Amino acid sequence: MEYETLVVEKRGHVGWLSFNRPDSLNAFNLLMSNELSRAWSELDEDDEVRVIVNTGRGRAFQTGVDVKEVSAAGGMGERNRGREGEGSKGGMTARSNNVWKPVICAVNGICAGGGFHFVVDADVVVASSSAT
Repeated sequence: MEYETLVVEKRGHVGWLSFNRPDSLNAFNLLMSNELSRAWSELDEDDEVRVIVNTGRGRAFQTGVDVKEVSAAGGMGERNRGREGEGSKGGMTARSNNVWKPVICAVNGICAGGGFHFVVDADVVVASSSAT
């Protein structure tokens, strides 16, 4: 499956879900919200995948909601729209998508705001020396 805001890969028995909006420090927007539900399902339903690693591309892991997009959309009244989008199960993290496989959160850089949801919902968390 193709994604615009994520990179989903399989390396051996490891599924990789990487946030891929480095120019916005991997802040999540409506599109990412919908893509995350599909990506978690794709990896969870793949019998060859035994563990999922969640990380970010660029200098940030995840910085929460994209405030520029929220502002352009007229404020936080739009914040729940992604939960009702086509193909969305109603959440962005592995836990909210009922992923049963172990999830390793590999914090590679900046983590802020809503990005912490991915950290606390993971089974194992590792952080690089540059993570903040």
